[in-house]
Amino acid sequence: MRDLIERRFVLFGLVAGALGALFFVGWISQPATGGPGGAAAAPRAVPVTSAISSCPAPGPGRVAVFAAPGGQAGQGRAEVVGAPSMAIAAAGSGGSSAAASIGNGLGSSGSTSAAPLLTLSQPGRLWLSKNGFAVARKPRATGQVQTQSAAVIIEATGAMARGLEAEQTAYPPNGSAGTVSGVQCSRPGTDFWFLGPGPVQAAAINVHLVNPDGVPAAVDVEIFTDTGPLQGNADTGIEVPPRSSVVQSVSKLVPGAQVVALHVRTSVGRVVAAVQTAGVWWRPAAAPAAQMVIPGLPGTGPGRQLYLVDPGGSDAQVHVQAVTAAGTYEPAGAGGIDVPAGSVVAVDLPSLNGTPAALQLQSATPVTAALLAGDHAFTAATPPLQQQGVVSDNESADGYTTSVVLSAPAGGAQVRITTAGTGSASGAGQVVSIAPAHSANVMVSAPRGGRDGFAIVISPMAGSGPVYAGRVLQSRTGGVQLITPVVSAPFSVPLPAVNGSLMATIP
Repeated sequence: MRDLIERRFVLFGLVAGALGALFFVGWISQPATGGPGGAAAAPRAVPVTSAISSCPAPGPGRVAVFAAPGGQAGQGRAEVVGAPSMAIAAAGSGGSSAAASIGNGLGSSGSTSAAPLLTLSQPGRLWLSKNGFAVARKPRATGQVQTQSAAVIIEATGAMARGLEAEQTAYPPNGSAGTVSGVQCSRPGTDFWFLGPGPVQAAAINVHLVNPDGVPAAVDVEIFTDTGPLQGNADTGIEVPPRSSVVQSVSKLVPGAQVVALHVRTSVGRVVAAVQTAGVWWRPAAAPAAQMVIPGLPGTGPGRQLYLVDPGGSDAQVHVQAVTAAGTYEPAGAGGIDVPAGSVVAVDLPSLNGTPAALQLQSATPVTAALLAGDHAFTAATPPLQQQGVVSDNESADGYTTSVVLSAPAGGAQVRITTAGTGSASGAGQVVSIAPAHSANVMVSAPRGGRDGFAIVISPMAGSGPVYAGRVLQSRTGGVQLITPVVSAPFSVPLPAVNGSLMATIP
């Protein structure tokens, strides 16, 4: 027995020694990657190989899709598919359980047809639909097939996934007066913020939800008002079937609210969220933080109303600085704005009428914010540009002008602005420098081949400080029509370095 025990210990020692020798050889043969005595390895940038975006706006208008050239070359493919729409559900009713599906021939189970509505394969060239997407509804007894506008899902791989952006925009008919209505097509997520006027000013507030994935999503909408957070009867458990869209009305939950903030988040899955009221689309705001920037205040027109929400448990005092072409200063009426805990406030800033600018906000308590310019042009708190930002739908018809408001609230910034049309690839563009703590308003013209419309690509140059951008679309008769806070459309993502480790998990 004693010999057996000794042999077991010898065997264990031999195995442990062999494992130690193998680890030692592997350790000395790899380069130093960090830790004491070793240089830290830099993250490795790899090209984006897939991307997904959704336009959460069933309705008329055109869809613009653009994949900015950049990074490694190669082939790519983008498919546009329709997302079945649900009728507007009653507030607090659990969403799709109360919403009748509008049959559109894409499958009663809520999954889209295998056949895409459109396939694209040319990065650097803009694609525009003529009048949105219409999908066939189930035929009636007469045998006639009707059509209905659909939300869309854009799935891209390879070169078409790098710098992918899309928009859905409805323009008034040629020669007629009216308001341009537009919404950004966004990447799916689990957490969204929106701020704007309440039902007292905007009778209908509808939340549009698109689920681009193959599994159901469950969505909760938390509502804050000027009198505090909504207590009881919260709009929770909205079911969004796979590859489908749902429209949920929240107006009746807060009929007397002057201003509202909506926190849309998922408990299961992910969605793309957007908010519309009377044809006007709100812009999604960044998550609450102690510091943030609202870009894109236009250089013309009256009316600047700032919306602030403090979702936390303690009151906030927000200090606002306007970053303008003349420098940075505190605008009148923004010297410490008090926001009660759990509430939303609206503040008029008339001193910024007609001043191209960005707003820099600071607060010891995390807040988030949006701004309404005029009657229907929203912008909202947005992160600085990384690699590049894209605005895919810019109107080139007579009577419309396009400008970009660039802001550098910290160090100086330098960006390259390029354009591309349906019949032309991106050119060399123009380089714009922005002084520290200043803004610049840059007019952008349609390129050759951009008669039907054009895309804009804004790329911070090497060594540039943080830069924020907002596209401003104006019409000759209606003034400022749309503000689009420009978000990053990266062509690569950083992968952190991986170091050797002896750590293991024992179940």
